[in-house]
Amino acid sequence: MTTGIDEVVDLGNFQTGEVPDPLLYEYLKNDGTPLDISGGTVMFFIKPCLEGIAVAPGTGTSAIVVAPVGRVTYTWASTDMSTAAKYYGQFKVTKGGNIYISHKILWVVFTSLEDQG
Repeated sequence: MTTGIDEVVDLGNFQTGEVPDPLLYEYLKNDGTPLDISGGTVMFFIKPCLEGIAVAPGTGTSAIVVAPVGRVTYTWASTDMSTAAKYYGQFKVTKGGNIYISHKILWVVFTSLEDQG
């Protein structure tokens, strides 16, 4: 995904219990060329958009998939979409002494009709 510096990536709406396809994100330098994150580590953090709720690592799997072009992925866990709320997440890549944070990624989880009884 490529966006302007102030933009937010909106994934849309999901139902409780849904497990979306893996999320893919590409880090770019200011000039638009890929950021090489070889030798780095990645984590994906999730936070409900509610006051007083802490940011926590996602329970799925974060991975660097193509380091020379800055490509990372997050494979969702079933628990990531278990509670209805509006959420945001961000990737965090650590490489040497540098930390690279992705744009905010937003999504909404709705209670499924099945769960409403």
